[in-house]
Amino acid sequence: MHRTFNRHWLIASFLVAALLFFAGLAPRQALADDSNRQPWAPVSGTCALAAQGAIFAIDVANCGGSGTPFDANYVFPPMVLRDTASAATPCENGRESGTCFRMWYVGADGSETYRIGYAVSPDGVTWTHVPGGGTNGSVFEASGASGTFDELGVLTLSVLRDGDTFHMWYTGIGGSGQVEGIGYATSADGKTWTRVNGSAGSFPSGNANAVLVERGGTGDFDRIRVQAPYVIIDRASPAAPCGAVPEGERCFRMWYEGLGDFFSIGYAVSPDGIAWTRVLSDDAGGAVLSRGPSSTFDENAVLKPAVIKDGAFYRMWYEGTDFSSGLVKFGHVVSTDGKNWVRPTPNAPVYTGAADAISFPPDNDSVWVARPLKLGAAYELRYATSTPPNSKRFGLARMTPGAQLSSLAVEKSGASYTVRFTTAVTIPVNGSVLLTLPPSVPFNQVAAGTVEGFGPGATLVADPAAVTDAASMGVARDALLLRLSEEAAPGPKALSFTYGGAAPDDLLVQTFDTREVLEYGQVLQTDLQISVTDGRSNQVAGTSVSYTITASNLGPNAANGATVTNTLPAALTGVSWTCTAQGGATCPASGSGALNATVNLPVGGQVTFTVTGTLARSASGSLVHTARIAGTFDGNPANNSATDTDTITPVANLAITKVVAPNPPVPGMTATYTIVASNSGPAAVTGAQVVDTFPASLSGVSWTCTAQGGATCPASGSGTINATVNLPAGGQVTFVATGAVAPGATGTLANTATIAAPASVVDDAPGNNSATSSAALAPRADLAVTNLEYESSGAPGAAIRYIMTVRNNGPSSAPHALTTLAPPNGVQITGWTCSAGLGAQCDAGSGSGDLSATVDLPPGGEATFEVSGTIESSGASIANTTATIAAASGTTDPDQNNNSRSQATKREHQIYVPRVTR
Repeated sequence: MHRTFNRHWLIASFLVAALLFFAGLAPRQALADDSNRQPWAPVSGTCALAAQGAIFAIDVANCGGSGTPFDANYVFPPMVLRDTASAATPCENGRESGTCFRMWYVGADGSETYRIGYAVSPDGVTWTHVPGGGTNGSVFEASGASGTFDELGVLTLSVLRDGDTFHMWYTGIGGSGQVEGIGYATSADGKTWTRVNGSAGSFPSGNANAVLVERGGTGDFDRIRVQAPYVIIDRASPAAPCGAVPEGERCFRMWYEGLGDFFSIGYAVSPDGIAWTRVLSDDAGGAVLSRGPSSTFDENAVLKPAVIKDGAFYRMWYEGTDFSSGLVKFGHVVSTDGKNWVRPTPNAPVYTGAADAISFPPDNDSVWVARPLKLGAAYELRYATSTPPNSKRFGLARMTPGAQLSSLAVEKSGASYTVRFTTAVTIPVNGSVLLTLPPSVPFNQVAAGTVEGFGPGATLVADPAAVTDAASMGVARDALLLRLSEEAAPGPKALSFTYGGAAPDDLLVQTFDTREVLEYGQVLQTDLQISVTDGRSNQVAGTSVSYTITASNLGPNAANGATVTNTLPAALTGVSWTCTAQGGATCPASGSGALNATVNLPVGGQVTFTVTGTLARSASGSLVHTARIAGTFDGNPANNSATDTDTITPVANLAITKVVAPNPPVPGMTATYTIVASNSGPAAVTGAQVVDTFPASLSGVSWTCTAQGGATCPASGSGTINATVNLPAGGQVTFVATGAVAPGATGTLANTATIAAPASVVDDAPGNNSATSSAALAPRADLAVTNLEYESSGAPGAAIRYIMTVRNNGPSSAPHALTTLAPPNGVQITGWTCSAGLGAQCDAGSGSGDLSATVDLPPGGEATFEVSGTIESSGASIANTTATIAAASGTTDPDQNNNSRSQATKREHQIYVPRVTR
């Protein structure tokens, strides 16, 4: 028949301890600041009012659901791990992914039978009961087997997860109704447990299957009982050996509560968690932590240890009681080997019931069974309240010790990482720095590098078992650990390491003295990227340029306080910018000049800067604009900068002018053009093209070219000008082209000269790139009557014939020159004929009546008129006949003295005038 464990055993134990008061151990050497500096603050839970804001409470308070009446009266030792939900180990409501906090605890119902329960939570605050297959929803309970150490009940426990297996060490209540040892069980899901039999011995009887039992020897600190184990898996080291376990191999370390003459804390090590070897100190029957000095909070008893490894030392939180108040409070000690623990100065508690305003009367000022959890830079304590074992709820306290580092950044170059930060306080001798990477980083690929700013003797190692934080779930995991042999003054510092895998999601830096965190900082890895473009491959000097700079965050963490900068081209002036944000990002709205903007980029967020400026007209070469983004830790720095490079198309102002001489030009004479091509800059132009196609009326064109101001051009040529010239800024070339104007040219002598820049240069003032000379031609023909004679007998009634020759002495053609013949009185003209030579042309070949006819006379051309008539019967005997030629309108005759000729005609009975042909 099972016997019920008497819940008053612990109270009685306190009274025994009070009667066995000792003054305490001699104080250890004090440190420069050997005080506990832990700013714990309680966290309100989500339990109903009946549970007074607890994070978890007895089943009847319905906090986390019901269905586990095994814990209707009491709950205590909240052992919590932070895990990940999976199909094999789901969280609340069957959730199979994401963070899952798991808690195992002791509960008691009205029969005061102690069993272990299980609950899960997404955040460590709001819990859901998970009913197990044991009595009244428990997941682990008494063995019920006669003679076993846990025949009647199971009590205070410690759980860790190693790979896929949960491991639990727990206190057993034997058939005597008393604590009779510590046992061990394993589980694949945290809910169904299998005992693992130990062989701790048979003293006293009834403790079969335990892995650790009391020693029973006189003076032994644990002669009466052992209970409340707390276990981590570590590695054996020279500083913290592990019995026969070789250095570097896995070592199970257990701290536990022992009762002898008073309550003390002991220590044992094991290669497998089953076979344990006590590590005894020289104090108080082998205990590693005994009662504190007189008049301190733990002068009566120290109980229920909980230990985490925190870099260079181990931390232990434990219960302490004094003689005067009887209240349970939490203390904190540190050790570098797990065996020798150092109390603070002064020896004061770090957390008391007075800090926890939530209470269940009448015992409302005690806190007990502290269970720590380190989450990044923060620490959590979950604990039971009221005097043991009358706890009805669990509380939660949090702290983030130390001051936040003012600067912390990570530089990545290939596989090399450099963590830079600036400390504000001195790290003392034997202080340390802990650089913790995420557990996803395979630490066998991490190698410690160099250190800066820590003085001589500082050593940085990649320690495979540096910390038991929440991510480790009780199995010490890797971190980079720096130890100082000299103090390190405030100032810039750096640690480096190499790692060839994907960049870590985050890094945590903590600096320590020999007891507490001095400063800390966590930097979250991001993948920031930036792009810059103006949408073109070239830009024209002197024009407006607009760039789009886009910065975004690919994750996996938000990037707050990232900085966007750019290096503006010197040739870009009058720069201003605006910014818009998307996806929850933020950025400054606008500004001018170069960027130096602080932006906040959640994962998937982006900011877009529009940067506008004017490119100088004198710019040449390449336009290079680089934008950068920097965060505190970018795991992919390759995309943290971007450059837009454009070819600058230079600008010049080419111009051309053209004049003709003489002006107006004279058909039949030479015309000379002066064509001047110039470049007023700012860019030099190589390969400009000067073109002038002369009019068809200009023949025999030849030209020469001269250059000034460093310009070059062909020396000479003929015909159309189609010349390549080189014009530096301020240079010019002068073409002089000479040709003969066709004698018969009429109207205007018009043509256009042009200059064109090559494709590599833009002429931004094309209005002066052509020049047209349009000069009205001024024909000039020297017309002359070169002969006038007649044939006649002179007798009245006789026939008379006049022969008249006209000529154009040039230089221009004379179209439609008018010829006339004015006969004397007494001569009647009856008709005429016209014949032409030397290119001339008669407008009419003959006519009747007086001569008034037009001829077309090229230079040197002649026309001859034969005019017929009769001599009248009356009239003077002697009279003049006058022949004339006159240029048509539009043609100038420069010498009109030869435009007429007169001939005297004699009237005789007989006259013979010989014909003279000219």
